[in-house]
Amino acid sequence: MRRGLFLWLTLWSVAFGVCEGAVVVYLRRLFYPGLPAAGPLFPLPEIDTPLLRTEMARELGTLVMLLGVAMLAERRPLRRFAAFAFCFGMWDIVYYAMLHVAIGWPQSLMTWDVLFLLPAPWASPVLAPVLVSLALVGAVVFAPGAAMAAACSQVFTRADGPHWETGAVSGFAEAGGDAYDGYGRLFVMVGAANTLYTPTDSQACTYEDGNREIVYPTEASSGGLRVARKVFVPDTGLQFGRLLDIVSNPTAAPITAQLKFDGNYGTDGGTVVVATSSGDTVVGVPDAWAVVDESDFEESKVASMWDSTLAADKGDQYPDGPALGDDDAAVVYDDVTIGPGETVIYMHVEHVSDSRVGAQQFAHAYGAGSEQFYAGMSAAERSQLRNWPSDSDEDRDGRSFSQDNCPAIANADQADTDRDGQGNACDADDDNDGLSDAAESQFGLDPLSGDTDGDGRGDRLDACPRSAGSGADGCAQAATAAEGAGGAAVGARRPKAISVRVRPRLDLRRPHRFRVRGAMTPPDGLSVAEACSRGTVLVTTKAGPRTISSRGANLRRDCTYSLRVSFDRPRRFAGATRLRFTARFLGNARMTSRQSDTVRVRVRAARR
Repeated sequence: MRRGLFLWLTLWSVAFGVCEGAVVVYLRRLFYPGLPAAGPLFPLPEIDTPLLRTEMARELGTLVMLLGVAMLAERRPLRRFAAFAFCFGMWDIVYYAMLHVAIGWPQSLMTWDVLFLLPAPWASPVLAPVLVSLALVGAVVFAPGAAMAAACSQVFTRADGPHWETGAVSGFAEAGGDAYDGYGRLFVMVGAANTLYTPTDSQACTYEDGNREIVYPTEASSGGLRVARKVFVPDTGLQFGRLLDIVSNPTAAPITAQLKFDGNYGTDGGTVVVATSSGDTVVGVPDAWAVVDESDFEESKVASMWDSTLAADKGDQYPDGPALGDDDAAVVYDDVTIGPGETVIYMHVEHVSDSRVGAQQFAHAYGAGSEQFYAGMSAAERSQLRNWPSDSDEDRDGRSFSQDNCPAIANADQADTDRDGQGNACDADDDNDGLSDAAESQFGLDPLSGDTDGDGRGDRLDACPRSAGSGADGCAQAATAAEGAGGAAVGARRPKAISVRVRPRLDLRRPHRFRVRGAMTPPDGLSVAEACSRGTVLVTTKAGPRTISSRGANLRRDCTYSLRVSFDRPRRFAGATRLRFTARFLGNARMTSRQSDTVRVRVRAARR
């Protein structure tokens, strides 16, 4: 159901429910004179035959009006039924709401009512028709795309990227304001029959994936095949548009077809092929993608990815561009055999950028695939892909996304020291000893071993983690005795060091936002668990001699800390072009306070 149509049907149903309720207010005054307006209906009064027939005719007229508006609103039987069910449910709910507001009836959902006189009087508590009406409305509104239709030509927008406009026949009519002049037509050829996929009803598309994907209707095609299409544009994450061409064989015999996917990039007569997946500027076998631009750099730059570079079934022919001066494009898949009852899917991914470099970077980075390209696709749909693998390998380490313990970082060896399912390449604590790899590196410990000195006491609880000791605290017994005489057990000790790191070191745009991180190095003889069980690090920011921020961060159990500092009004810098950050540990029961060195970052000076 198209959005505009849905709104008007809702308004019509509400208005009709109000009118129906008003009529019943008049009828109650006529048939129950002298009784309270909210009084019970039963026992029913006697109604003379002419008036009874008039009321039955009015009820019939009501049903005809509900059916009539549904017939006018939609074309297909299922959608007409959905429109009727929605209008009937809304009308009935508003009818009872109108009566309750106007005259205080029904007094509760268990109040009895005469529902209809056709074909014979039938009555029930008000709760029954209200539940039925709520079910009808809910079935239409929350149906997974089955009842809610939309125009196939839609515009998808996102805050951080170009808009994408879909077409009824082509997947993308336009993107970014000047890319594409109708791109993504599908021709299906079986024998001598050649059919262009064209929806018979351009208003019969539906939505999926939070209204970010348009599902085109299934249509008959050459040789008895059935063709459908889905167009998806995400609202977050990578900026791209995705086409799924879905070809099914409902017959009892295999069918071999030729599929041709074509369109126009909209780069006009000055078209330049900037790059291809094979490394040259000529599109041909076995290319999987190309970056196209106009020679004067004015048009949007298109990264067109018709196949994955890892796909087994790539395009077999490129009969029409793109090429120098030619913005048409076509890729042909020969000898596509579809078994009885089988469905195959060909996926195409498009990206629009403001720069040639950006378009090339996108194509090189994601030409093999990205897990985001599969957003919203079911497991069955992924398994039906022919020109893209069913599982992505974004980091190109030879491990598919579902089998990769670090899907965003290449790690062909899949090393996982602590066997927690997260590979060492992306695990912040490889040995799972409670100390981050960064902290262990700073302390001179082995990030791949929870017991660096091998004395049986874990690094986090070992007061001497770099040298084996037989003492209860992990130190040599002599050292333990000396420390017991005048060490950590007696009073707080000074930390070895406290570090501070600030990112970015150069920030010339407001608001200025910085991430401040660091770590505390406990003194020898004091384990991380003992030293950093609690404590606060105060991060001070100065612009010249003036302190402009002081914020505290809790010391973590691995002796690290982290916080964010932002400045929305650069005038606070008083003209300074550099900020100075220092971190000071305020001390706890086992360690005294200590201050870090100063880190300077550059910012733009405020205008006076």
